[in-house]
Amino acid sequence: MDYLSQLIQPGADQLLLLIAACALLESLAFVGLLLPGVALLFLLASMAAEQGLGLTAVLSAAFAGALLGDGLSFLLGRYAADRIAQLPLLQKHPEWLSRSEAFFRRYGIASLFIGRFIGPLRPLIPFIAGTLGLRPGRYLAINIASALLWAPFYLLPGYLAGLALSSLQLNPGLLLELLLILALSIWLYTLLHQQLSQMSLRYPLNALLLLFCSSSLFSLLCYLQISGQWQVQNEALFRQLYATPQAIQPLLYNLAASLTRLGDTIYILGASLALSFWLWRQGQRLAGFSFISLIVGGKLFNSLLKWLIAAPRPEPGMTLSSYSFPSGHSSAASTFFCALAVILACGGTAGVRRTLYLCALIPAVLVALSRPVLGVHWPLDVASGLIEGIFLASLLRLWLFFRDHDFCIQVQQKSQLLTALAVYTLIYVAISVWLF
Repeated sequence: MDYLSQLIQPGADQLLLLIAACALLESLAFVGLLLPGVALLFLLASMAAEQGLGLTAVLSAAFAGALLGDGLSFLLGRYAADRIAQLPLLQKHPEWLSRSEAFFRRYGIASLFIGRFIGPLRPLIPFIAGTLGLRPGRYLAINIASALLWAPFYLLPGYLAGLALSSLQLNPGLLLELLLILALSIWLYTLLHQQLSQMSLRYPLNALLLLFCSSSLFSLLCYLQISGQWQVQNEALFRQLYATPQAIQPLLYNLAASLTRLGDTIYILGASLALSFWLWRQGQRLAGFSFISLIVGGKLFNSLLKWLIAAPRPEPGMTLSSYSFPSGHSSAASTFFCALAVILACGGTAGVRRTLYLCALIPAVLVALSRPVLGVHWPLDVASGLIEGIFLASLLRLWLFFRDHDFCIQVQQKSQLLTALAVYTLIYVAISVWLF
């Protein structure tokens, strides 16, 4: 066994305690600012999946730790705010508290929910809520609701990565090293993103970085598909996702069949046309035209790649006539939701932009996962489709930055837009499931 796995190989109980402790520290006032919690949680969740720990236990440990960390932060703000404000670290960085307090005063109790998903605010908003005298019962109710969503949002990517790597049947030492590399990469990218956000007054450095990373990764995935060097691993991971336990297979299949509708051409084009027309009516003609052009251009680009590579579908999906690589549903959903996040994020702060981009990845990733679960795409297909959409959205971000730098939508208009999209989505999914 590799030396690294001998050094770090906690058992199941210890691993759950580590997840809870990391979630606690990530949510604890001021400590969370200094801890690379996202990367650590990714690593621990991956290790939990590799050891066969149930997802429910992993999410419960993270939920409990986050709840306790936020509770301690709230109590510190309620009973020890004056003494803590005199600490040398806070004297050196007074903007930490001033910005968090301004955010809380602007959004009220909604900031407790929003702030949990924004890295720099997550460990500070509960402290500010306690400082300003928010009632404990009201705080606890919102805190529980937000923690229930926070746990899967931050733990699922690592857990799924652990499942994917474990299905490749790698030796424990190599697997652990890969997980460490992934966690370190996430931490470095987050750190770099924060630094670039402070330098992006004249140039969209983050968008350029994302364009470079996504195009490089997409090129690598195309190479792996064409060369066939990842065929064995691709088939192994497909079996892992498709051959689900019989006890939950009907439920999982029906859920995947509903989620995959968010990548249907009719749904994407309908929503895109409506959004583009709405932007046109708001006087944002360039943004509206750019959005619908990106969606249509992305669809044509995906179809051309399918025809050029001509990859066959998995056995269960052979009834579909089109080729497999890259996944059209994954590409369409990723392009639409990530481009929508670009539209909504323009004019927002760096923290708001990061939150919107992460939220956009949730439906995109769910659509991508639904395809191999339904047996109609290989994992490499959906990964390439997901990265393709991110690449196209980064192009839209750059285009709007250079052609319409002052483009911005008011908060009230964003709320109306998201409400209309949610209603349209529910109606479309309900009708399509009922008909098919």
